[in-house]
Amino acid sequence: MKIIDSVAKAYSLGSVRHLQALHNGKTSMAWQVEATTGRYIVKTIQSQKQAVFEFAVSNAVR
Repeated sequence: MKIIDSVAKAYSLGSVRHLQALHNGKTSMAWQVEATTGRYIVKTIQSQKQAVFEFAVSNAVR
């Protein structure tokens, strides 16, 4: 998937070996990505506004 490859490149995760869909929601999609540097969970969100909101909520919960 092109977007996951872009994320892997942007965050220096290495090349993607395996990709598995974890959740198919209305506004987002979560993936388990196995890259050359390890395993990661990547969530793609349709809007920047929603991404900023979820990031703020997750930081507040921490």
